[in-house]
Amino acid sequence: MPTPIPLRTTPLPTWNAVSLREARHQVRLSQDQNQFDNELSRLIQVAQQTIQDEQDRVVQLGTFEWRLDGFPNRRVIRLPTRNAIAPVAIDYTDTAGNAQSFTDFTFAADRVYPQLITNNVVFPETRFGFAETVVITFDAGYAAASDVPADLKQAILAILDSLFKNCADANFGPAYQALAGRQVATYL
Repeated sequence: MPTPIPLRTTPLPTWNAVSLREARHQVRLSQDQNQFDNELSRLIQVAQQTIQDEQDRVVQLGTFEWRLDGFPNRRVIRLPTRNAIAPVAIDYTDTAGNAQSFTDFTFAADRVYPQLITNNVVFPETRFGFAETVVITFDAGYAAASDVPADLKQAILAILDSLFKNCADANFGPAYQALAGRQVATYL
């Protein structure tokens, strides 16, 4: 099961990975049939969120916070999204309850899941018995629609097409994401 994506701390960009023009083409609507644009816009968002949830790939660039109950017992932290760009900060609460920053790490982006690797030191101890004593802030995603890889765009369009054909006139909430999630593996 994929690791949940951390909390986004920056607002969503105003662009989508696929345009309404591309969406209309995918569902075989002529470009002047814009009466479905609101529905298609919602489906684009559902498809992008599905990719994020099921494939651990953030589509739209943002800054995220990942909260942990402590550091792992090893020298490596695997970030929970495949396309993390760079860590911004690692903050933690030490055993005395004081806020601290951990800076003695290297960012390794050349793996399936980017990693934070300590520089020959162990992670410090955190306040025992408290939740979310470690906060890792990092950037992930693509800066513009033109940066989104073709396979992700195709998956978004395929999910959108399936939802548009099979789920018209309904609420585009968690049920759609569940349906789309079962289909993601087919498209990637």
